[in-house]
Amino acid sequence: ACVIEHPDIPDNHAGHRVVAGLDWALSEDFTVLTILCADCGAVVDWWRANRMDFTMQRAFIVDKVRAWHAILLPERNSIGAPNIEMLIQANLTVERGVDGGAGFNTTASTKAGLIHRLATGIEKGELKAPREYADELRAYEVTVTTTNPKFSAPSGQHDDRVISLALAWWAAVGQDTWYMI
Repeated sequence: ACVIEHPDIPDNHAGHRVVAGLDWALSEDFTVLTILCADCGAVVDWWRANRMDFTMQRAFIVDKVRAWHAILLPERNSIGAPNIEMLIQANLTVERGVDGGAGFNTTASTKAGLIHRLATGIEKGELKAPREYADELRAYEVTVTTTNPKFSAPSGQHDDRVISLALAWWAAVGQDTWYMI
């Protein structure tokens, strides 16, 4: 599934439905924006940053999302909520999560559905991603517990590209097929 070498340009997807997934971070992890053409089932652009203040991050995000005329589905947890408010004030279209709030609130149960939907899209060959996402996707794991399965990157590794891609795919496929596993 990870076969895309270079970002595309918006003109090649004029008239298509374009969505974006956003995983926020500030210092240890990376903020990752993944832009996906829902009509083509392919990532068309992406951006990754680390140790960049949120004001600067939002400026890059706003520019990219506007250039693509994308609908954005950002992760809402902790640092996401105030940043989402500012993206809405910048007139970006922000998708609502399963709970009706702006952005996707990741919990143990919603994360399971999010990752399952991403895995299904990849397994069915419906989704193409950048080659640089491959290592994170391969390393991503589920740990079975007595309560909820735990979805994450192995200790010391990152899952930011995985979550950003999963959010973009969620926005592309739509919430009507959401379910918990």
